[in-house]
Amino acid sequence: MEKEFKLMTTSTIIITSIAMLVLIAIAVISQYEYVLRVATNESTNGITVATNGSFTNFGTTRPFVSLVSGCVNASAAADVLATANYTIVEGTEAGGGFILADAAARFSGESINCSSVTYRAATTASANADTWTAGLTVFATFMAVIVIALMGKIIFGIFNRK
Repeated sequence: MEKEFKLMTTSTIIITSIAMLVLIAIAVISQYEYVLRVATNESTNGITVATNGSFTNFGTTRPFVSLVSGCVNASAAADVLATANYTIVEGTEAGGGFILADAAARFSGESINCSSVTYRAATTASANADTWTAGLTVFATFMAVIVIALMGKIIFGIFNRK
């Protein structure tokens, strides 16, 4: 029985240490994907505006939107969408965009052209960070299986009388 407790103590220390390192690495690296992206500015045409109060997504090609300006109605260039009439939503990898205010309800369902959309474009480095995070997650899952197996061995060792 003493042997099982020594095994349990040693296993617990080793596994807890590895688990802490993996969790810290996942926490740190998960933010690198955003940091490693490059700020990019381009004009965008043909964005269909959602109804006021709903999210207008610029799509996966424009994630983490930080600035949208110079937007006009695509069919009537004199009809300007003022920056006060929408709120920018940075979004995620799935895209960023804006939420239309009630004062600009006339733009609901309309197609707009924007002269300046600033977003964080993906790079090779950000893709590598994603891959590394996915690898760490798989490793963490494998570690959980090992922990469960060791716990089972320790429990069986405690109740197994030789």
